[in-house]
Amino acid sequence: MKKPLLMVGAGRSLYGKIFGKHSNVPGLSTAGGGAVDIAPGIISAIIYDSQRNQVVVTFNGVPGGSVNTGVQYTIDGGVKTPFFRGSITGNSVYYDAEGNFSAGDVVRWIYTPGNITVDGELLDAKDIPVQNRILSAPLFVSGRIYESLGIQYAEITFSVPMIYDNYTGVTIKADGTAKAITDISGYGTTKITYTTSGINHLHTVTWSYKQIDGNLRNAGGDPLGDVTDEVISNVLPFQTFWDPVANDPTTYWDGNPPNETEWDKT
Repeated sequence: MKKPLLMVGAGRSLYGKIFGKHSNVPGLSTAGGGAVDIAPGIISAIIYDSQRNQVVVTFNGVPGGSVNTGVQYTIDGGVKTPFFRGSITGNSVYYDAEGNFSAGDVVRWIYTPGNITVDGELLDAKDIPVQNRILSAPLFVSGRIYESLGIQYAEITFSVPMIYDNYTGVTIKADGTAKAITDISGYGTTKITYTTSGINHLHTVTWSYKQIDGNLRNAGGDPLGDVTDEVISNVLPFQTFWDPVANDPTTYWDGNPPNETEWDKT
């Protein structure tokens, strides 16, 4: 029976136009005296980062029938693989695969007509892309050592927002000597900043990380792998003073002139 536009079944909406089957306007039919029927369709298909073995398919009405029959998926255009389970919640079916999907997988949800219904009407064949919202594994991108209000900071940039419990597993070195780390900030961002000290403008500064000792990870819980002595930019300031004996300017790099160290004087 055709349904007037304002009298569609519970949960049905104009999203049915997206994957509908009727001619002229996809998803709609005005046959039979101008009544509008919204064909059974799909609003979205999504893999969420929190449930990486699952495709959530949301319909434009209440799904029914044998929702697992005739349903398969492909990854990167590969072989069609059936889901082992499909469970209905509201207007969605939660399809579980045997293993996890990965970030970057190109997944399609494919249905060969069987007996899936939407608000009691049979669903046509579908072959639709799945939104893959799995977060990418975190990677080190770059870093810099800088000074603000007399305090030294190592700012490290990652490929994705990062979270942490503390700064264990991290080592900052200046010319091969490890320096103290006293604080960490930037939780939930791509730039994590470490408070450090004892570094001057002439030092070669490196940042490294051991996964087994640390807890840096992306929001989905994927850990940062080992990072070995990445050189970071050194943009620390220097100070220039007048040398009355030599009658010329002398530059001191560690802010404590003169203390007989080789890097005090240019």
